[in-house]
Amino acid sequence: MTAEQGIGRNVLSTEDSVHQILPVSKYTSVKQLIYGQIEDALSTYTYRQKWVCRFKENIPLSQGRDDNEILYITGLALKLGKSENLRSPEVAEALFSHLSVSGGDVFWVKIVPPGWIHLQIKDVFLAEWLQHLLRGGLKQQVSSRGQQSWEAQKLLPVDNGFFPMQYVYARCCALVRLSVNEGIITPQNLKDGLLCLDLPWLDSQGTLRIRHPAEFSLLSQLVQTVDYLRFSHTPEFTKWEKTGMAIIPVFDAFWRQCRIFEVKSTAPQLALARLGLVMVTQVVLRCLLEEKLGILALEEL
Repeated sequence: MTAEQGIGRNVLSTEDSVHQILPVSKYTSVKQLIYGQIEDALSTYTYRQKWVCRFKENIPLSQGRDDNEILYITGLALKLGKSENLRSPEVAEALFSHLSVSGGDVFWVKIVPPGWIHLQIKDVFLAEWLQHLLRGGLKQQVSSRGQQSWEAQKLLPVDNGFFPMQYVYARCCALVRLSVNEGIITPQNLKDGLLCLDLPWLDSQGTLRIRHPAEFSLLSQLVQTVDYLRFSHTPEFTKWEKTGMAIIPVFDAFWRQCRIFEVKSTAPQLALARLGLVMVTQVVLRCLLEEKLGILALEEL
């Protein structure tokens, strides 16, 4: 198959295929999944120690800042060491042992002295997470919390206060339409605004194709935003506006440095992966605009 023939087809090879056993459908937020794994590890540890942890509902967990990986950091072992008069390195080793087994295809685990636990998300999981969002996973998550669906809401007209978010959303929509015109995807690949195509997120080595710093910065921002959508229940517009606005400069940098149409003939799979990142941005911005800000997300401005 030539590079041109690969455009618009389901180009996931056997090596590229993502493990369907990954628990993405249950945990759209990456942080939610990691949090659940840490809770399980903590429950196992406290059961073996025959004591009750008073901090089970307040496990420290944050996304680390790294240009090359999606990383989560927990200081749970340090917190337990201080509050329960335990040796933090021993607690960290116990949690590490459990998480190393339960992590599977989701993350790698390492201990950073004196007791920090780092969990690096694996590419295979990130690929399935991205694909899940394109299948409507974020919309399903919102609906599962009992909120109105996008179609059922009475949305406000265009609000100039949120124009940058609306503009980038409309630009994402325009890029998807242009991709159809350019033959990168076909109209049959789109149904009700969702993508009916498994994208080649991974190369033959199981590594994400989107490794350019601008690509990865956008991916990291999208992971953080979906985490915030899952864990924050604030009704304040200003906080949701700030969350959405944080995507704008990162997307602009991505689009300046990582073109789609210029590589569609020489690197068709990379073009599809970059288009997928555009579409995930589109999905997340629509959720922020319509679910959180009550502003209609227009496909054209």
